[in-house]
Amino acid sequence: MRQDNICMALSLCLLLFTAGLANGGGISIESDLTSEFTLKPGGAAEGQIVVRNNSDAPQQVNVSQMDYSFQADGSNLYGDPGSLPRSNCKWMTVAPKRLSIPGNSKASVYFTIQTPSDQTLTGTYWSILMVEPIAEGSLEPPKQEQGKIAAGVKTIMRYAVQIVTNIGATGSREIKIAQKQLLTDNTGYTLQLDIENTGERWLRPYVRVELYDAQGVLAGRFDGGRVRVYPGCSVRSQVMLGQVNAGKYTALTLIDNGDESVWGVQYELGLR
Repeated sequence: MRQDNICMALSLCLLLFTAGLANGGGISIESDLTSEFTLKPGGAAEGQIVVRNNSDAPQQVNVSQMDYSFQADGSNLYGDPGSLPRSNCKWMTVAPKRLSIPGNSKASVYFTIQTPSDQTLTGTYWSILMVEPIAEGSLEPPKQEQGKIAAGVKTIMRYAVQIVTNIGATGSREIKIAQKQLLTDNTGYTLQLDIENTGERWLRPYVRVELYDAQGVLAGRFDGGRVRVYPGCSVRSQVMLGQVNAGKYTALTLIDNGDESVWGVQYELGLR
């Protein structure tokens, strides 16, 4: 929009809020950011989140439940509690949902999980508890000047604590490579893989690639690190191959969950 198209009698005030999952504006989480429980149908468990106020002033903190999913393209969905088919939000009781923490002190949020007595439950169910500080007062619109756009910026950082419930050892474990791409830049080659969990249980596999030349000789092993992916979600893994001589290669890609679940796929690469 060109400025000369803006009605000069009005001033636009933009309230911009950014949310991250890292350090939270004077608070920190001293407990794990992921709590995992393995329960039978009808089983129960308890946990807590320890929140520390790192500032000298008292801090109000809000705790809310959300559903959460993500895709390899970087998109994240924070949904209403119970909106996803594998949400465990409605199995949980959380207290307190608002904390008042004195300066340089800490407090705990307690939660209980009670799984339904439903024998058809299988695999992994999850959600998040969002922990964020409450800013004192409200964001006042900046002083407006005629003919100018006024913008006020307020940054709210928050923590997402993942609560994972596995139903025993149940649930299929399935992986699909939704998309693959060979990238190149001045550092060399990178094999990019979009890994989708098409099963019923969350997976935390390691990704690695073994590269063989046209004679079948091992040209190198390359570590893609560990990924975490819930059912119905996908992640992007980038395995850096570095500088490789031109030629034809076979890339044996292994996705190893650290148990009996290992997936392998083979690609033929022509490197120039």
